[in-house]
Amino acid sequence: MDTRGFAERGDRPWSEREPGFVTIGRLARYKNVLDNVEIIDRVRERGHDVHLHLVGPGYDDEYAREVKRAASERDYVSVEGECSREELVEIVCRHRYGLHGKRHEHFGMAVAELVAGGTVPFVPDNGGQREIVGSDRLTYDTVPEAVERIDRVLSNPDTANDLRRDAAEIEREYGRDRFQREIRAVVADALA
Repeated sequence: MDTRGFAERGDRPWSEREPGFVTIGRLARYKNVLDNVEIIDRVRERGHDVHLHLVGPGYDDEYAREVKRAASERDYVSVEGECSREELVEIVCRHRYGLHGKRHEHFGMAVAELVAGGTVPFVPDNGGQREIVGSDRLTYDTVPEAVERIDRVLSNPDTANDLRRDAAEIEREYGRDRFQREIRAVVADALA
């Protein structure tokens, strides 16, 4: 995973981060982006003043239009579209939370980036992303369950801080250096 930029900014103090969410990924139906918008709607109904940034390119034109229409009806949802690497890192590292909607993700590169950027991400309770977040308190099966989990964390600031993973730990587990070391070891074993 490319963790460039996150190590330098991912340790931004919690108090300096916006109390909002970031979703990274294509604006595609299979990414369940509109579910993320609904989750934020319901979290706000519980009294939490949060917002959502959707970062990623359009993929399915019709669905992207639906997402943009939903965002235009809410002043707390922004469609950032496709961003440069630097812009992505800045958006992620400026926020406290991440929200991922894709179910049965094999690994969850976007989730790993959210964690590397110092956010507390909420993810579906299946696929590889479960391993990345490392806590059942951050996983959900349904929209109502996501709202419940998020509400619990937002209602207790100490909980959120306990759930944050260290950016250096993410770099060790998922960064380029580890990947390169392991590939070199596999190649060396194969050539031996």
